[in-house]
Amino acid sequence: MKAFALVRIIGLSLVLLVGTVVWADPFPKVDADLDVYDAAVQKMNDEFARIPADSNNQGWVIKKLQHMVDTDQYMRKFPAIIYSHQYTQEEQTYFFTKFGPKWQRLDQQNTTDLKSLLAIYSWFNISKLNYIRQAPNVFQNRTEHIEKFGPRKCSDGAMVTTQKSCIVALG
Repeated sequence: MKAFALVRIIGLSLVLLVGTVVWADPFPKVDADLDVYDAAVQKMNDEFARIPADSNNQGWVIKKLQHMVDTDQYMRKFPAIIYSHQYTQEEQTYFFTKFGPKWQRLDQQNTTDLKSLLAIYSWFNISKLNYIRQAPNVFQNRTEHIEKFGPRKCSDGAMVTTQKSCIVALG
């Protein structure tokens, strides 16, 4: 009877050990870095959320566009961590599998937010909104406005017809 109980305890211990190994974090360094990313974006979002939203207020729009630039640029620069933290090939694959959906969510949110602002303003005149740090980055991957509404004239009379000229005209 004691032998049976001992076998059961050893068996249960092995099941727990195997379960722990299976459920263990396969890439703790990557997960820790992704936690840092999530915390930083959450902090930026929380800080911006303290500002009362008013899409008809020029000051709020400037802050919204700057917030979009800041989160966008943080997201786009973050993958460099695979080099600075010397990820293995397996860690890199894991990183991009986990980071890809985060990238898509933020990009989609910024696109949705930009579309809602464009519904009000139809086009941003950066000189009227004053200086926005790195303003072109907000528009970098969002040329749908040009595709939907056609080219626009810049303040100097040049036509905005491409993504590149859009960036130059808006920056």
